[in-house]
Amino acid sequence: MRRATGCPRHRPATAGFTLIEVMVALAILSIVMVAVFSSFSFQHKSFVTQNAVAQMQQSVRGGMVFMEEELRNAANIPSTNIAVPAALFGGAPMPAVLTDGMKVTDGGTNGSDNLFVISKTGLDTVLAIDAVATETGTAVDNTTPWASGDVGVVYDAANADIFTVTAFQPSTGQLTHSAFTYGYLAGTRIARLRYSEYSINYGNPARPALMRRYPDSTGTLVSDVVADDIEDLQVRLGVQDNVTGTITFMNGGGLTNAQLRNVRQVKVQLVGRASAADPAWNEGPYYNTVDFNRTGGITGYTQHRRRPLLEVIQIRNAGISP
Repeated sequence: MRRATGCPRHRPATAGFTLIEVMVALAILSIVMVAVFSSFSFQHKSFVTQNAVAQMQQSVRGGMVFMEEELRNAANIPSTNIAVPAALFGGAPMPAVLTDGMKVTDGGTNGSDNLFVISKTGLDTVLAIDAVATETGTAVDNTTPWASGDVGVVYDAANADIFTVTAFQPSTGQLTHSAFTYGYLAGTRIARLRYSEYSINYGNPARPALMRRYPDSTGTLVSDVVADDIEDLQVRLGVQDNVTGTITFMNGGGLTNAQLRNVRQVKVQLVGRASAADPAWNEGPYYNTVDFNRTGGITGYTQHRRRPLLEVIQIRNAGISP
């Protein structure tokens, strides 16, 4: 007996996907999942790398801005003889002239430089009475209160002393401080100073940092991190020829007193290194041998991206008599 035309054929209730259909579906799903995971993994690694690079660039710029402020205001102290506490400058004696307000310890071809900066804070005031040598108490005509731990300078054309304040009595204008080396007359200029030493800390080689050392409120030298992931600091001082007006950048560790008087610019280079490695990246240290004599010393971390930042900073107070 023939089946009526147009009558639908019913699928058996036990029918389902065949094994081949299931395997094909699983294969397609696997391919899609692998593609999705690969894309996610790539995007994640790219995000981590780019985030590390962004943080590094931000650290380099932040560190440079911090140093630039002090360098632009490096103290002009035009005195023939200056008594500078050796402790402030890493135990090494300062040159007799501090007109440029700076000292550079050259790290050579294998090391980072150290930069020491003294800058004035506020306006100069004057001594109210004569101050004799070795004096540890001084009256000042000062409208800005001093505080314990402040670094100060007293100077005339011949001599200058950098001292640390241990107490200040605003009612009498009396400063208690470390002893003077020279004597000064009433009316001699006196000013508060900001002292900083900048260097690279390699205590954790994977995370080098730009450090600032300065006196705290008790006069004790302490260190703070200015910027993380800074691998190198290089400094050159620009000495001006008073005849031609040209400026030559020189190693700041070996300048004569006459050259220090003519420092007008500072060339500073910071090199940042990303904290996260990029397996697809291979880069050696950045030295810039054209401007600096850095040719070795940093090893490893070739899979970390680096970014240099170089600035030439004009010193506002250089060569300007008060």
